[in-house]
Amino acid sequence: MPTPPLSDEVLCEALAAVERNGGNKTEAAKELGLPRPTLDSRWKIAKARGLSVSNNAPADFSLPELPDEHEPVEDLIDRRSRAYDLRAKAKAARELIAVKVNIEGPYGILHFGDPHLDDDGTDWPLIRHCLGLLHNTPGLFGANVGDTTNNWVGRLARLYGNQGTSAAEAWRLVEWFMGQVRWLYIVGGNHDAWSGSTDPITWLASQGGMLYQNHGIRLELQSPTGAPCRINARHDFMGTSQWNGAHGPLKAAKMGYEKDHLYTCGHRHSAAEATMFFNDGEHVARALRIGSFKRIDDYAEAKGFPRENAPAVLTVHNPLASSAAGLVSVFWDLDEGADYLKFLRRAK
Repeated sequence: MPTPPLSDEVLCEALAAVERNGGNKTEAAKELGLPRPTLDSRWKIAKARGLSVSNNAPADFSLPELPDEHEPVEDLIDRRSRAYDLRAKAKAARELIAVKVNIEGPYGILHFGDPHLDDDGTDWPLIRHCLGLLHNTPGLFGANVGDTTNNWVGRLARLYGNQGTSAAEAWRLVEWFMGQVRWLYIVGGNHDAWSGSTDPITWLASQGGMLYQNHGIRLELQSPTGAPCRINARHDFMGTSQWNGAHGPLKAAKMGYEKDHLYTCGHRHSAAEATMFFNDGEHVARALRIGSFKRIDDYAEAKGFPRENAPAVLTVHNPLASSAAGLVSVFWDLDEGADYLKFLRRAK
């Protein structure tokens, strides 16, 4: 049933309370024991009806009570509260994502630096070689630290006129690339984030059962036999140093998540590695900045950036290692890393 209209007496009571409190509706609402929005609503209706405090009678004219096109503010607040609860729950679940590794013994991760699949300067032969290693090495997983394509937008969209791959062809490359392996994690880089809520990689990752998050992701890889390994992967970490290319992830290890074992990032198209020992080696953290498959870069040439690129790195994880130092081994020679993983898996 519809709510019956408020009586003139009730409405005039609201008018009188506001008048007694010098026009202060908050105090008037407290006096009557009403929520402030309810008092506001009654005051507006009373004014619309042309009621006055003095004689509880209509004034010279009255206005009809018109329905509001907006939802009641209490309903709006309830809706926003539910939306916040959902978002807070989703964020808490992603603070550290537990991933069960369903193979026994050692495993590996081939971490791709920024792919930029559609750029003319991208090393596609190396990309295909890396995918071959993933296909042919048991226990080796793939990962990607972001900027899967150039994804030129806004004023940068003019750069499509300078490359041989169109925007439509770029997304075909992305779809093919993501379908080659089931990626352990994919980080959305700044180029990916330019798509906003229409990012096709979000949909592709959801269809393939892959973890994809903009900016960064934290995982705890839980092995059925041995110690877990925590990975903190971002497109970039805050902090730079001309003397240490791994300064950003190393700073994160030292100042932030000191209990993670591996910190990976890309973004700067340069490669570097650093290691930190906590409590005399009780915990060991590896900090890696991975380069880009965009090996030929006109922008870098124009700016005179130093050539410090290594497009990918392979890490071997041994949950049965006798010390924290042996939990993660780093290989910039990808074939050597794949051979080492095969050796460990044969010897387990």
